[in-house]
Amino acid sequence: MAKSGISVTLNGFEEMLERIEKASGNAEKYARQVVKKSAAIVENELKAECTRQNIPDSIINAITTEIENSATSVSAQVGWKLGSYDPRKPAIGYLAVFLNYGSEKRTTKRGSNRGRLIGKKFIATAKKKASKKVKALQQQMLEEIMKELGA
Repeated sequence: MAKSGISVTLNGFEEMLERIEKASGNAEKYARQVVKKSAAIVENELKAECTRQNIPDSIINAITTEIENSATSVSAQVGWKLGSYDPRKPAIGYLAVFLNYGSEKRTTKRGSNRGRLIGKKFIATAKKKASKKVKALQQQMLEEIMKELGA
């Protein structure tokens, strides 16, 4: 009885595996680069938006970026450190949160009206502006990795 079917011969498979190995070795390097550059974009947009919203310089200058490396991932945190909350002397991070989100109507224990702080929403605005730039950067890095693969 004759066999029917399709046979496939793969040529250049070893070469492709070598390219994938090389690219995966560089992928970690690219991941670190894209996280650092993305964090810088977010930080710059956040500082620019704070300046546009007339946030005090002491709060703008307290913006920090922390990049964390683990065995399986790289991540970044951009913003303010909060620490423990002291209502008599709140950390700068809490002041930024209050300015961003605002507050409810405030009164004293005796009932005197202290008004309401209207939030400026500068964090969301900065994230939105930075998002487009970060996506473009990530696309560019992905294209560089694909070039190494020869795709």
